Amino acid sequence: MKVHAIPCLSDNYSFVIEPSQECRGTPTQESQAWQAQTYDTQTASVLVVDACEAKPLMQFFEQHAFRPEVILTTHHHHDHVGANSELQRKFKCSVYARFPDSEQVPALSSRLDVEDTESFMTWRGIEIFALAIPGHTLGHTAYWFKNENTLFVGDTLFRFGCGRLFEGSYGQLFSSLKKLADLPDETTVYCGHEYALRNLDFCEKHKLIADGNTQRKKVEEQINSTGSSVPFLLSDQKQVNPFLTAKTVEDFTQLRKLRDRF
Repeated sequence: MKVHAIPCLSDNYSFVIEPSQECRGTPTQESQAWQAQTYDTQTASVLVVDACEAKPLMQFFEQHAFRPEVILTTHHHHDHVGANSELQRKFKCSVYARFPDSEQVPALSSRLDVEDTESFMTWRGIEIFALAIPGHTLGHTAYWFKNENTLFVGDTLFRFGCGRLFEGSYGQLFSSLKKLADLPDETTVYCGHEYALRNLDFCEKHKLIADGNTQRKKVEEQINSTGSSVPFLLSDQKQVNPFLTAKTVEDFTQLRKLRDRF
């Protein structure tokens, strides 16, 4: 599969997943009926993680002859769901979110209620797991494409940082980050905002990272090459992200409060 990062709003990313060629003929059962009736064969089905803003997404779909079939929502904040209603009206796509965030997600089709170890969907031959990672919001969800070593974390984990607390507790967010850190080192991570350099500024100011210049050069080279610091390898963040390496919830709490004041 191929992941397209679509810049939205001021610093958000929506992600459009394009299945491999051999998987394009296996739609989800739920979408099969409307798809056959509504669209011609010249458009390709894609999946969206966090439909942040309609205009850039619609432009991207038109440019590439894509149609969104599924929207996976990491959490209910408006900058992650702003395009749900418009895309659902136009394309009749299915919108998924986990409770309790699901109660505030526009155009919701299905409320997720599955264990982390259970895949909730096989889309175009791709098995998808929904990991509960509360903290930023209570129903925040990461979407793990296990066999593709790909993880979408919304606003829970960032390069050199983590999300703010809005609804959950420090203990919840600490545990959520530990859950993500337990995933395989080779996991490629897609986060919801372009925060890498600002987070690195924080880490360097408080001497939380040993090789700041090296890390900054690496990030800047990626941005210059691709336009984005996303994605990144989980293995790298396990070594340099102070929020992932915090040993106790007390240490993590102090660090998160320090970042809030930065």
